[in-house]
Amino acid sequence: MKALQKKMAATIGRLQQLFKQFSDDGDPKELLTELDTAAKEIPDKSDIFELIRFQVLSLSKDGAEEAVELGNKIVESEQGQDPRLLNNIAMVIVDPNRDNKADAKLLKFALKTAIKADKLAESEDLMIADTLAKAYFDNGDFANAVKTQERVIELAEGTRMAADPSLKKRLRQYKKALDAATAKDEKPAEKSSK
Repeated sequence: MKALQKKMAATIGRLQQLFKQFSDDGDPKELLTELDTAAKEIPDKSDIFELIRFQVLSLSKDGAEEAVELGNKIVESEQGQDPRLLNNIAMVIVDPNRDNKADAKLLKFALKTAIKADKLAESEDLMIADTLAKAYFDNGDFANAVKTQERVIELAEGTRMAADPSLKKRLRQYKKALDAATAKDEKPAEKSSK
């Protein structure tokens, strides 16, 4: 047991170094190779390495297709019954702090995953609902983003999250986008009636 813990600690340390390198240079090859090696050497932890692989692929310039394929495999597996894990998967893609907007295929996958997480959590988990609202927003569904973020704020009432200004800030952002989209849709109709 101690040998496995030591091996796992060394592997995680190496992966952290390679993840930092990937963050700096954007090249995932060495990190993906190390993840493959780790999954073979420590097969009973392969699900952890698979999740890391998904994250790396989803952040890679050309990894969207492979990330969606792997993500679907995870979501459809036994792990895919854990709403918090699903939330984490979706959040990797729609994270407000992400450097660049994700590929459209990834955004659709994030929305599908966040919807499943929300259903599994019976629409009662504010963090999952917050991710779902962001997934709707990033997919251009501003009406559902607003509706879901309003639910987030209701769920936050009476909790420490109620004081988090980012929840209301995102609601304002989503409403502004919805208003702009609605105004844009109404303008051509006004011109044609004149």
